[in-house]
Amino acid sequence: MAGLNQISVSFMWPGFPDYAARSIRHFIAQSQCNVSVIATKPQIPIGGMENSLGQAVVWVDGTDKTLTWEKLSLHKPHIVFQGGWSEPAFNILSEHARRSGAKIILMNDQNWRGGFRQHVLDPVRYRLFHRKKFDATLVPGKSAERFAHAVGFSKNKIAKGVYGADPQVFSVRTPLHLRSKKFIFVGQLIARKNILALVEVFLKLVKLCPEWSLEIVGNGALADKLSAHPQISIHGFMQPKKLALLLQNSRCLVLPSHDEHWGVVAHEAVCCGCALALSRAIGSAADLANYENSVSFRSTNSVDMFEALHKITKWTDDEWRRAEATSLRFAENFGPAVFSAAAQSLILQCLP
Repeated sequence: MAGLNQISVSFMWPGFPDYAARSIRHFIAQSQCNVSVIATKPQIPIGGMENSLGQAVVWVDGTDKTLTWEKLSLHKPHIVFQGGWSEPAFNILSEHARRSGAKIILMNDQNWRGGFRQHVLDPVRYRLFHRKKFDATLVPGKSAERFAHAVGFSKNKIAKGVYGADPQVFSVRTPLHLRSKKFIFVGQLIARKNILALVEVFLKLVKLCPEWSLEIVGNGALADKLSAHPQISIHGFMQPKKLALLLQNSRCLVLPSHDEHWGVVAHEAVCCGCALALSRAIGSAADLANYENSVSFRSTNSVDMFEALHKITKWTDDEWRRAEATSLRFAENFGPAVFSAAAQSLILQCLP
């Protein structure tokens, strides 16, 4: 976009993931902005992160309240994209930049869930303590967009696309209906992800559908509590390219989480043409799933989960073909190109 090559931009990202590096690299190439990236390290390091970004990352301690732009040897930017508001270091840096005239764009993935809190309490709390600190917001998808509007952001100051996998890494190799009959779970092995319930449901399902298997990818406190079974394979954390290969050979991603603001792995899966089995708590369901490519269930109801997965196992080849086509269509709505365009549009909205 014309004129942006004179703008300096800083992205501040907690737990900086590989997909963010790839998205920012695309933004740099398209906008020609002068970009710095300030980040805290992810819990599990990703190999080649700075290669994915194309430049060095300024790594910081998110709890450091003494940080200044001068200490980081950075000039204060015109625009700051701030990931959430829980990192004290990011809040301090944004405050200093704002005093010098910078515009601050919040990157937030809070979903709309309704209820008294979001209808009444959150709008008041955000307007008092958060809203005045930010000029616009970049959100993942429809649910977070609704939340952002409810707490006071005007529609022209909201853009979707902050999350998304790189289609150069996650893509289709084998048609969905020709793949091995595999479910795959990707995520932390913790209570919020509801992994133990998924395993117990699969153990019941495999008695009826012995041709199906379950791949589990991730680390966490519950790893030692997963039931052993010949058709359950358990992997640790995988680097993106290796994970892509596993998704490309699976039929359906299962996310049974009790709470999931968006779920980037769901976008990685649809980029690979996979079907989705999602709990109703998955934020990206509104953006990536419908009756053609997915089933849904209540995370707290094992019978509901069982019936949803059993339904998937009975799909015909035509239904698998339709699921793949639908997933790939939804996949186009997110990723580095969408992120870049959304970020540029918000910058133009915020500049005088």
